[in-house]
Amino acid sequence: MTIATSSPQETSQIASDDFKFSIVFTLLLHRGYAIKSTKGWTRQDYPDDHYEVIVAANGKQPELEKEVKELLRPCDRMIFADTDNHMELYDLAAKQAKNEMLVFTESHASGAPTCLQELNRYLKTHDEVIVGCRNNGENDNYLGEFIDRWYDQNYHPEKVEQYWHNMNIRGFTIPKQLYLDLGGIPFEYESYASRVFALKAYQAGNPIGYAEKADIYHYNSTTFLKSFEPQNNHGYNECHYRTQFSDEHCTKYIGRSIEWSKRETYRPENSRYICKILLQQLFGNPFQNNQKLSYFLQLQFLLKYFPYALAGAKWGCVQSRFKISLLSIWLNIFRGSSSVNYNVFIKMWCDSVSHGRLLFISEYLQKNKPSFPELYTYNIPTLDENYLIGFYPLEYWQEQDFRWTDAVSVLKVSLPPQTYNVTIQLLPIRPDYLDLKLSLLFNNRPLKEINYDWEQWKITFTVKSEFFDPQQQVQNLALLCQPFYPKRSGSSDLRALGLPIQSIDFVPHQ
Repeated sequence: MTIATSSPQETSQIASDDFKFSIVFTLLLHRGYAIKSTKGWTRQDYPDDHYEVIVAANGKQPELEKEVKELLRPCDRMIFADTDNHMELYDLAAKQAKNEMLVFTESHASGAPTCLQELNRYLKTHDEVIVGCRNNGENDNYLGEFIDRWYDQNYHPEKVEQYWHNMNIRGFTIPKQLYLDLGGIPFEYESYASRVFALKAYQAGNPIGYAEKADIYHYNSTTFLKSFEPQNNHGYNECHYRTQFSDEHCTKYIGRSIEWSKRETYRPENSRYICKILLQQLFGNPFQNNQKLSYFLQLQFLLKYFPYALAGAKWGCVQSRFKISLLSIWLNIFRGSSSVNYNVFIKMWCDSVSHGRLLFISEYLQKNKPSFPELYTYNIPTLDENYLIGFYPLEYWQEQDFRWTDAVSVLKVSLPPQTYNVTIQLLPIRPDYLDLKLSLLFNNRPLKEINYDWEQWKITFTVKSEFFDPQQQVQNLALLCQPFYPKRSGSSDLRALGLPIQSIDFVPHQ
């Protein structure tokens, strides 16, 4: 990332090698700001013959479209397409642009009069050809201020290691030919499309610059509903993206998602199985519980999984929507920009993304049935997550990858029936291995002879051939253990963690 430091100029002195720009935005999601946005972009301190404004609309806001069209100059255009996908409108507008440089922005964002001047100056004095503008919030209430505060913390170019994350639709320029070479905005991802396009540009080896004097004034959402909708769509299409790429790729570039990693937990039949083994543990031997997960935790997990056993991921959607409603009520009653309210808002923001993820997962699980090829070695970090129930996303420790289990987790096992010697390979990062209270069950049958090797960090046991259910293609290995809580050791991690597993190997008994 490079930041422009040249001094601003008072007037636009155009030379023959100055860039020509095509500014594109859509009238969808305008937030009542479209007129101001159009005025800002059509009144740039830049020669009329060096830039055009292309406004994309779908014909469903005739009064606004007419008003905006009247503000356009003779060199500007309004194009129409019958779609509610605003990213598709962007792509159509970009492909119709006549100038060499595209400027993507929004109908609730306005460029400072010198924005194109500063972009032109940056492009002429730096190597980067994809350049982001400087974001400035233009807010009329505390919710807008919260969004700007969050945006600055997470996307400010001086605060993030890889600036490509900040190449979003608020304001950036890119050569039209490069845009076409990259395949354009993948509009099938809707609100997540700009993130995917930015990643494509970054992976193709295009450094992204930052013109700190090319100012964009962005009008943020000021109602709870308008804050919820784009984040919900973002979470939904993030999971859509995850279906197309490996877990390793997604972890590296877009981060972890607990909801997606635990998606098989939300499949009703899997939740019912967990409820079944918990009921078995709770009531099977009520007076012999010294080596078991505590009754309180078993009951807690039973209550957690029971609604999913009935309703699947839809229950998660109901839960998150209910939490969002409670948080919005709080913010409506206790108005103001206090730090408490900011934390409540961020929680609501994250729950909105989570709701979108769970909504996608609910639909995904209904449409997709998992397959389980035969495996003898289950390399947990790279294993297809169809095999994993109650496992957290991929993590790294001293350049070794692994996954934490929950206190209750299940591995789907696809093997021919016979006796196996099984080894679970752990990492030495759990502080209280001696207090595991580990229970292992294979198809509901407890495995009693469990051996611990704390020098090699291994747990070994035997699964007998009679434990296999011949009527099932896939068997179930359940792991129950007393969790430990990193927060009690001063960590910010709020999870209850089980076992840090690298692999589980099944070796036929000789």
